[in-house]
Amino acid sequence: MVDRRKQTSFPRPWRRPTEDGFTLVELLVVMFIVGLVALTAAPYLRQGIKSSQSNTAARTLYTDLALARSLAVKTGFPHLVEFCGGVSVDGSGTFTAVPGYMVIECSSGTPPVADFGASQCLSTSVCAELSNDTPSGLATVRREVNLLKGGYEAESGANSAVKAISGVTFGVVGSGMVATGSAPSEPAIPADGIDLACPTSGAAERRFFFTKDGQAVSDDGSRSPCSGALYITSNLEKSKGGVSPTYDTSLNRAVEFSAAGGLHVYKWDTSQNGWR
Repeated sequence: MVDRRKQTSFPRPWRRPTEDGFTLVELLVVMFIVGLVALTAAPYLRQGIKSSQSNTAARTLYTDLALARSLAVKTGFPHLVEFCGGVSVDGSGTFTAVPGYMVIECSSGTPPVADFGASQCLSTSVCAELSNDTPSGLATVRREVNLLKGGYEAESGANSAVKAISGVTFGVVGSGMVATGSAPSEPAIPADGIDLACPTSGAAERRFFFTKDGQAVSDDGSRSPCSGALYITSNLEKSKGGVSPTYDTSLNRAVEFSAAGGLHVYKWDTSQNGWR
């Protein structure tokens, strides 16, 4: 039997400890690559965000019009849809009126009955209330949408013509934007983006009713068939160094409705130079 205690042991050869990590050159190379990728991807990311805003606004408007029609049919009460055009001063992006819309149930009495002449549906202060950026508080208001809600980057003084506004608006924001065409059955885009083919009475050219049979009719007393299109565009890009703001017409959307209550959403196709 071997006595292991008497075996000769040899020391293991010495090895320098391994040092994990990166050299400064390696870190600089990685930082350069990351920065280059970020710089390249930023414009596409920005475009994707703006496209998402336009799509969301168009889908929301489409859904709310469908909701107004559905409620009118379900309840038997006419529902007023009133649009507010955003007014921009000299293309600066400073809005003197808020673009948006309200859906209001037209009923009165207890129990409530259908009433086209209900006070809330004759009000001329809908757009003023929308500009307050606070809920109207009326129990008969079914939807209230301010397209500029979420704020905007305000500037003043010498830079008053240079604004960056979040989200979207109706129609042509400023004088530098050229109308790009129209939805298939409508004329050219109006400045405020609201194009209703309805008999009107005074300031009521931006409103119409959905009736209990799902029809879209005018508010002038004749209850004539009403159709139209709403044009949603991206807000101003912020200009720098005196360069005029630029507009991307590929972000334009159109929501069209017929007198029978049909709804369609269109997107401006820059490659075909038309709506699809």
